[in-house]
Amino acid sequence: MKIGHRQWPLWGLYTLAFTVIAALGFGVFGLANRTMIWYMDGVTQHYPVILELHRLLTKEGVGGLAGWSWTMGLGADKLTTLAYYVLGDPFAYVLALLPTKFLEAGFGWAIILRLYATGLAFLALAKRYVFKPSSRLLGAVTYAFTGYSLMVGVHHPFFLLPMIWLPLLFVGIDRILHGKGWGLLALMTGVTILSNFYFAYILGLGSLIYAVIRYLHVKQQGTLAVKLPVVIGRFLAAAGLGILVSGVLLVPSLLMMLNSTRTGSIFANGLWLYPIDYYLKLGNAVLTTGNTLDYWSVLGLSGISFFGCVYTLVHWRQHKWVAGTLVAVAIGLLFPAVAAVFNVLSTPSNRWILLAAVPVGLATMTLADQLPTLTNRDRWWLAGSAAGLLALVYLGNGLVFSNPGRDLITYGLLLALTAILVANAPARVTLGLVWTLVGLNLVNNAWGYYDPNAGVQATQELRRGDATHYIQDYFDGAQTVAQKASTF
Repeated sequence: MKIGHRQWPLWGLYTLAFTVIAALGFGVFGLANRTMIWYMDGVTQHYPVILELHRLLTKEGVGGLAGWSWTMGLGADKLTTLAYYVLGDPFAYVLALLPTKFLEAGFGWAIILRLYATGLAFLALAKRYVFKPSSRLLGAVTYAFTGYSLMVGVHHPFFLLPMIWLPLLFVGIDRILHGKGWGLLALMTGVTILSNFYFAYILGLGSLIYAVIRYLHVKQQGTLAVKLPVVIGRFLAAAGLGILVSGVLLVPSLLMMLNSTRTGSIFANGLWLYPIDYYLKLGNAVLTTGNTLDYWSVLGLSGISFFGCVYTLVHWRQHKWVAGTLVAVAIGLLFPAVAAVFNVLSTPSNRWILLAAVPVGLATMTLADQLPTLTNRDRWWLAGSAAGLLALVYLGNGLVFSNPGRDLITYGLLLALTAILVANAPARVTLGLVWTLVGLNLVNNAWGYYDPNAGVQATQELRRGDATHYIQDYFDGAQTVAQKASTF
């Protein structure tokens, strides 16, 4: 990307932008003397399993990751227990190799590193499309700091892995359609399954949908390099090899899952529609972060991404595939059956919404490309959509605006962005102001989860040292008796 008279690598500019936003967004943890370990699953599952991985690797090596362990509950198989959380997570191994005294702080740094990797992965996918370098940079930053990633980062860190693998899976699919090899898709299929078989199911469905849409898109453009039978053959070969490579964890994990108590749930909890309050809260969930949401409907888009979706829908004839996908996502959020299908035919949990981050990113880059050439009609649509969203939030709240302060900042930034886009200022001024507001928007989104003064989410993150003391004192010293007594 050219700035001034010098060409800068896009990944370098992304690194700079990420560093600034992350420092402002995550710096609150340091000021509040808190870690990024959640007081629920974080301290009872995610952090302890990192400590266990560290113990096994330092004392027994890689061979210690298999076999039976009496230190896990009342006794459990190490391979299948660790497989769901850490065995397929490359960041977990880097973290587990740190000295024990640095693990608590390293846990948070690993989350930030995963977030950083999500944007890099999106840059790789954006390069497969015809977008300006500045638009690709904007798409990568908004993808990395989308509300879903910010939420799962502090609650379930390994949930960030699908946000990394998804764009790379799509790159592998795109390579096949353009006549390239299927090795990357096979590699990413194996890595995806190894990292987490549950999310492999979601990403598998998402990849299948993307493959169909992208095939039709490329064929329409006239850039399809291979015939359909060859495409299907290469897809099957990549999927087959990926499954074989990951079989060492996939097979025992599937056997364990079939005996799990969660496999007997009723499809979509027997719901045809969600409760009415779900629909009333959905409008406010589009842009805001940090609020309690039902059924995992975590959106938290940036203002520019919201406008990107609007612009794409308005110009649906030129962007029919992305626009159609966005409409399908919106419809899918309305029905529990859609969530249940993506949730392995069980409860209506909208974790599949992570898949929407890619079409939203494409829509963001579409608008960014057109910022200098917006028409008056475009500006009216963007202003009208902002007013419509605020009206929807107002109605959903019961004809009041009793939102938390952080939400009001989010909507204030949306109105400021609307004013800039409607003002029709010179292109350089518009782009500079847009980037400034996007940065503030993303920092504010992060504060929705990470600022103790903005809501309860951040106060649920443990203070420094608390996680370590909690685990050390869990049995209140009773474990020393078992270690010393000859009876045990």
